[in-house]
Amino acid sequence: MTAILDGQQLSETKVPFEKLTMRNDWRIRRKELLGLSLYKGSYAFYSANLTEITGQGSKERP
Repeated sequence: MTAILDGQQLSETKVPFEKLTMRNDWRIRRKELLGLSLYKGSYAFYSANLTEITGQGSKERP
């Protein structure tokens, strides 16, 4: 997973996705959905792009 802002790479992790975890109270009820969050900070998402590596994705809601 790589975070890029204005064309500049901010961070990257090579940890396998299945090894990533989160707090129980932040969990999304449907495991097939992607969520974006931040701990101890503020942010505004004006847009987000997701690149599919395998499979066919679909938009659920804005």
